[in-house]
Amino acid sequence: MQKVLQFFTLFLLLGFNIQIASALTAPEITCITTAPNGDITIHWNTVNDPNGEFDSYDLFGDGGGFFNTYPNINTNSATITNPGAGTVDGYYVTVNSNIPGAPPLSSDTLKNIYLNLNNPGNGEAILQWNQPHANQLSSFNDYFHIYKEFPAGTWMLIDSVLYNTTIYSDTINVCEEFLSYQIILPTSYCNFTSNSIGDIFEDKIVPSIPVITNVNIDTLTNEITVSWDVNSQTDTYGYVVYQTDLAGNLVEIDTVWGRPNTTFTHSENLADGPFEYSIAAFDSCFTTNVPPTYQTSAKASPHTTNQLTSSIDKCNSLVNLTWTGYLGFDSIVESKVFASVNNGSWQEIGQSTTNSYSTNINFGDEMIIAVQTISEQGITSFSNKDTVNLSAGNGPGISYLSVATVEGENTVIKHRIINGDGVKSIQLERLNSTSQDFVKIDESVMGNNAEIIFTDANVDVMDSSYTYRTITIDTCDQISQISNLGTSIHLKVITKDDTEQHTLQWTPYENFIGTISSYRVYRSIEGVFDTIPLAVLPYNERTYTDKATPFAKSKEGRVCYLVEAVEASNAYGLQETSRSNVACGVIEPLIFIPNAFTVGGKNPVFKPETRHRQLNDYLFEIYDRYGRVIFSTANPEEGWNGKLKHQSRNAEEGVYVYRLSLKNGNGIQVIRHGHVTLLDYSGVK
Repeated sequence: MQKVLQFFTLFLLLGFNIQIASALTAPEITCITTAPNGDITIHWNTVNDPNGEFDSYDLFGDGGGFFNTYPNINTNSATITNPGAGTVDGYYVTVNSNIPGAPPLSSDTLKNIYLNLNNPGNGEAILQWNQPHANQLSSFNDYFHIYKEFPAGTWMLIDSVLYNTTIYSDTINVCEEFLSYQIILPTSYCNFTSNSIGDIFEDKIVPSIPVITNVNIDTLTNEITVSWDVNSQTDTYGYVVYQTDLAGNLVEIDTVWGRPNTTFTHSENLADGPFEYSIAAFDSCFTTNVPPTYQTSAKASPHTTNQLTSSIDKCNSLVNLTWTGYLGFDSIVESKVFASVNNGSWQEIGQSTTNSYSTNINFGDEMIIAVQTISEQGITSFSNKDTVNLSAGNGPGISYLSVATVEGENTVIKHRIINGDGVKSIQLERLNSTSQDFVKIDESVMGNNAEIIFTDANVDVMDSSYTYRTITIDTCDQISQISNLGTSIHLKVITKDDTEQHTLQWTPYENFIGTISSYRVYRSIEGVFDTIPLAVLPYNERTYTDKATPFAKSKEGRVCYLVEAVEASNAYGLQETSRSNVACGVIEPLIFIPNAFTVGGKNPVFKPETRHRQLNDYLFEIYDRYGRVIFSTANPEEGWNGKLKHQSRNAEEGVYVYRLSLKNGNGIQVIRHGHVTLLDYSGVK
């Protein structure tokens, strides 16, 4: 050894430069781990020593200085105990050579990861840590891994952030628990681990506001389905469903349990739409309210169904559709119109970028229509269904002139309508007997009644019958139907004075839509018609003879009749009657006046015998030779018994003048006067 030293001394004295060659390489720190008790362990790769040059490893810290020397080449880690709370230091390892003058070789300086945990008390955990190196080394993973311990003893990876990110906020989703966190950075060799740190955290963050996807009406079941996204908060317990009431307030109608359950089906009377819904999410934690309730989010932006209505333009055979528009989509691309015709398959019949659409419809067709709204994101929603039909065309289902009948001095015409939705008015026309043309005489606007009644006062029902027809005008101002004819009955009476008979003749009634079952003949006595027919005749008889003699004395001299045509029940189960005018027959009064009477004899009273006269307006008078009235009476049953007027004694035998005044059945005055001889037999035994 002394020779070697002398040799090196000689080289130095002679001024030679010596290069020291070494095969050792610098060590590389692979990771730094932190134990649960806070001890820090630095891990490194052992060096190669092909020439036996290794002397020792030295561990240094930027803040802590020299820590220790490790003479064993196989040593690859060192632990620093009790480094102090919150200690972050840069560590490096050197390798020393046994070659004199050889400098130590040093690793890169890497820091331990120290995690700070902040609990602001708002339902979040704020994590902050440092990077092991200012730059991401090639052996480092791209991400820091964030672990949480819950429940105790169970660590789970909750998220990862890029290497350049050293802050993280964790949303607390447990009601109240002690939670610990740790940061791990994987490398190609081992993992950097931070200290683990924890605190008691409370979930004070309500779930996120749900986002409604759509509200859709099922065209098959007519049920409303509300759909929304799964809530981003993992501790979501369920959802509250709200509907807007008539007062415009969102009221709770149901609860859907379970975070993954994101649909709700509701039954409504769709005719009452549109319907508006909203959703709120709630978690498992209770509030401090009294009584306590689940922590619940604010309500989602409401979505409102699309309400479809339709109207028929029968004049142009069009269905006009309008809808309220779906509310809730950010933007709407278009609306598609679908229809099922006569229960056929659904077909798309058109598109619209507005809230209206028109389509043709054929007579006799029934269309079921629904509108599909499409959002810019391709989300769809169907409206309610609406059903329209054009089965009856523009006019009524049944429209006909039911009867033309005489009432008093007028003709009354009745028109009947069944299913008259398409009717605007009914026009009445009368046949002009001269020109044989029908002329409009009246018009009635269609109301809610199934029967329209016209009165024609511009007629002479005693002179003739009249023929009518009605014209149905539809809502398009077009003639929909021309009715059957209605011809009133005209009755006349032929009187034979010698036989005291009245013969009735009448025109036929034309035309019921059913057949005529019979004619009924009614007679009035003393101005009042019997309720029971005088005669009921078959449909093909239109004449009748009535003998007036049996009741001539009690009658006023005028006998009136009317005839009624009776319809057999028609195809609609209805029945009408048509009455004729009231026609009267007058038989001239029959008067018998004796030319003498005997006071105290067999004919003691002088009285005319009369019949076929009016019961009123009767006057019978007796005059003496001086023209004085010695007797008078207005009572047809009272005669002259020979007494002087206002005296008890009889008049003298002789010739006296009489005067009789009465009226026939037509009210014409009839006067008879002459002489009568009074014979006094009162003194003859």
